[in-house]
Amino acid sequence: MTRRAPLPLHRAARAVATLAVLSWAAVPVRAQVVRGRVTEADGRTPVTGVVVSLVRGATRASPALTAEDGSFLLRAPEPGDWRVRADAVGYASVLAGPFALQVGDTAQAEVRMTDRAQALAAVRIEGETRCQQNPQDGLRTARIWESIRTALDASRATERERRTPLELLIADHLLDMAGRRRTSRRMTARSWSGAGFESLPAEDLAANGYIRTSGDSVDYFAPDATVLTSSSFLDAHCFRATERKPLFGRREIGLAFEPRAGHTVPDVEGSIWLDAETSRLRQIELAFRVPGRESPLPLGGARIEYERLPNGRWYVSRWSLRMPILREIKDAATGSTRQVLLGGREREGETRVLTGRDTLTAPRPALLAGRAFDSTTGRPLVRTVVRLAGVGDALTDADGRYRFALNDARLVPFPATLTLLAPRAEDLGLPPLTHEVTLAPGDTLRRDFAIPSFARVRNALCSALGDSVATKRLWAGALVGKVIVDETLARVADATVRAEWGIDLGAVPSDGRRGGVRARQAVADANGRYVLCGLPYDVTITVTAQAGSTVGPPIEVRLVDGWIGEETLSVPNLGARPPER
Repeated sequence: MTRRAPLPLHRAARAVATLAVLSWAAVPVRAQVVRGRVTEADGRTPVTGVVVSLVRGATRASPALTAEDGSFLLRAPEPGDWRVRADAVGYASVLAGPFALQVGDTAQAEVRMTDRAQALAAVRIEGETRCQQNPQDGLRTARIWESIRTALDASRATERERRTPLELLIADHLLDMAGRRRTSRRMTARSWSGAGFESLPAEDLAANGYIRTSGDSVDYFAPDATVLTSSSFLDAHCFRATERKPLFGRREIGLAFEPRAGHTVPDVEGSIWLDAETSRLRQIELAFRVPGRESPLPLGGARIEYERLPNGRWYVSRWSLRMPILREIKDAATGSTRQVLLGGREREGETRVLTGRDTLTAPRPALLAGRAFDSTTGRPLVRTVVRLAGVGDALTDADGRYRFALNDARLVPFPATLTLLAPRAEDLGLPPLTHEVTLAPGDTLRRDFAIPSFARVRNALCSALGDSVATKRLWAGALVGKVIVDETLARVADATVRAEWGIDLGAVPSDGRRGGVRARQAVADANGRYVLCGLPYDVTITVTAQAGSTVGPPIEVRLVDGWIGEETLSVPNLGARPPER
């Protein structure tokens, strides 16, 4: 899929100078090419790191960066009249051409950056409250947006040319409800991209949102430079100019954005900040917004910082992505549900530019792929997370297939663990499905995941408890879950969980009784997890938890044949004993 960055519509926002082409000549080659050099107004001093591209109407093709001597080479996707557009932070944009390119032609262009852009420090933000439907529609927002877009385009071009090797220092943290770090895990990797996360296509995010739920797992996605400059992102948000003056540091000016009114999927809001004196991109701050919720999600958001190298290349120098862990709690009395915050996860990273012997050479890609499916029915597991340690996550598609394309397998600390994060596996007390994999540059490896059948999972859970009743078809239902303290959400160890039902099922269970109240009970383990076996299907069952002499509110459940039920039970904050660590 080709992602296309929009061209500015408001011409008053910037000075665009059209320069004369000094010379061009046709040379028979296989593609249409424009070669050239970008210099200062004197025609001698090269300008490095300029984003140059071919434009024709609303089409923008082949964006690239000028080399240290100011040279560039652009390939036109098809014959026609093309112009060269040159964008650089601190300069007014330049258009050179047009070039009438025939099949196999080569044109030569000399581009001079004759005009300096007006410093953003002169932009005043007082009274800027209206949210523009497009950043290019207002005079202030258009000027700020052009500096932002140029830096983001340069960052994307830096990644594509694969000449700036980076070392990533990545840390994963588990957060408590106050946002304090409780556990941490660190790793090191090498890459051509400073961002330790990968976004989805802009069209996908606009249609389906930045937060995805699959079973018990929730995935959060942050927009990268490609998404932020896409027409899909611009169409879904409104923008306004903003500014801030840190207690220590220089004045910053930027664009604040938010979802347009009426958005129906989880989205993001935030600000993109520039140095007011130099117009250089500083950082992007994001928060997650959910339809119907007035404020952003707690413990959720992202921060992405950018740096510019002396050769004009841009890269992500620091980043952080925070993801809240939420749980829906059901009120047994009213039947309503509410979301409570259990804590959060944070992944952050710092980037170091590699030099000398540390530099990387162009790698041969390696491919790791496979399929996740139900071993009994053959049905695919859709939108399930597959995690490759040291690399990241992939989501299975509609056929249950996942894919990791590693541009350089040498950047991954192999052997690495490939894990299928199957929904509910942790709550069922089942170990995750894993493969140990090793890849070298150019390798292709397939690893499938076959999910155990319902009967195998149920038997594994119940046989471990020595439950003979669960082997009878009529009494084969199972219920699993956790016991928590209602006020603090802490797990309760050794709580007694009791299930009762009162109906004549027309069959004789192991105790020989046919009528009256039936009951089963279990004791929660050290982590507050319980397993109840030998329960009937299609019958209303009342389940309660008891810690000491304190009994929690009852919950009614009905089990369906072929599924393992799951419920979180609560007890008041009396007599609760914290789980073992």
